[in-house]
Amino acid sequence: MSDAKFNSVAIFDAISEGELNTARHLREDLMDIAEYIAHGLDVRYFRVDSADDMESCISVLLGEATEHGLIPWGHIEGHGSTDESGFRTVDTHILAGLALKDLSRH
Repeated sequence: MSDAKFNSVAIFDAISEGELNTARHLREDLMDIAEYIAHGLDVRYFRVDSADDMESCISVLLGEATEHGLIPWGHIEGHGSTDESGFRTVDTHILAGLALKDLSRH
């Protein structure tokens, strides 16, 4: 097990409208935990409908990490592709794991 430390959780929500939105439930639960148990935990929520949204959200998160000293733990809530090659945004664009890794390095 690693000694990873974080002070922020970033939820990337790519659940289609009309589906049970577990990302919103997770956000609410984490906000309660931050308020009553883990004081100082920063909970960020990003809606991801497209690959461009994911790129913008990661860019915002990385900027906030630099400016405010956030050490985020990322959580992607959505569906994988049918061939298991990556993560599917709401508009059905596939983002492979390596593409997500590249986005997070900018």
